[in-house]
Amino acid sequence: MQIQIVHYANRYSDSLNQSKKSKNETPTLSDNVRISSLVREKEIHAEKVKPEIRVIWGDYFKAPQLEKFLDSHELVHKINLATSACKLHVDRNKALELLSHVNDLATRF
Repeated sequence: MQIQIVHYANRYSDSLNQSKKSKNETPTLSDNVRISSLVREKEIHAEKVKPEIRVIWGDYFKAPQLEKFLDSHELVHKINLATSACKLHVDRNKALELLSHVNDLATRF
């Protein structure tokens, strides 16, 4: 489920980057409304990742997983930082970083 949410956040970042006008073009009211909507949706989808990760972390990660994957604490912290970065920025690389971390966590199940 979280991977789909991350893909949505990534897609909204791509859409926002495509919406940028050249320096000589003035955005219209319609452009501004579209951008505001995309930013809102991007932030909503990025924010959905944190509670999902908290549930996985608190309910499913037990001693065997923590012993097998010693960097689990660090990975969850990286996911939370990357989620915040996705909310704050319109940067495809930040969204891809979040996706990479979430995929890494998913492989541990």
